[in-house]
Amino acid sequence: MLISYLSFHKEEEILCLTRDIIKGGADVIQLRVANKSDKEFLSIATKIKKLTCKSKIPLIINNRLDIALAIDAEGVHLGQDDLPIESARKIAPQKLIGKSTHSLKEALKATKETADYISIGPIFHSPTKPNLSPIGLNLISQIKKKVKIPLIAIGGINLNNIKQVLKAGVEGVAICSAITEASDPKTTTRTFKKLLSDLAKADARNHKLQAPNNK
Repeated sequence: MLISYLSFHKEEEILCLTRDIIKGGADVIQLRVANKSDKEFLSIATKIKKLTCKSKIPLIINNRLDIALAIDAEGVHLGQDDLPIESARKIAPQKLIGKSTHSLKEALKATKETADYISIGPIFHSPTKPNLSPIGLNLISQIKKKVKIPLIAIGGINLNNIKQVLKAGVEGVAICSAITEASDPKTTTRTFKKLLSDLAKADARNHKLQAPNNK
């Protein structure tokens, strides 16, 4: 689950949203902060870390390795213009490091740089990334043939299209506006969680049926 803390948000609004998303069953919280001072970033990150720690779910900090280290977050997610993975590894070898990618070339480069996982997107039009054109689903299969690390789809994913995204072969999805802008974020998170669980069970059944009979 990706949470964006933007200039017009109040801190308590983000903390309330985070509580609801955690109660709804989010597996990971990723915090993105824009147009806030370092002091404000550190303040919200520290408070969200307390919530995720209590619920025993990982917290990933967008872009800022210094903030991730300061609050002992489980990882950092780096963009194309952020600190190189190699440098981040030297500073924080124990942290999970993810990388944003938007093409096969970038995905292959991130893999060579030893990213723990990569995100690919935006899959569909995304209000959080209005300047990036959607890459669609076909690119996912191309990347999966060449990349062995976990692939997380991001961008415009909602309850209407998540099934086709998962069928394309990604290991996970990062969801933002479909939950954060919902009238009931907690229930919406639960709905996503149940859908993901049901799809995983159905996939497991299909694999079992397709497995050769060794009797």
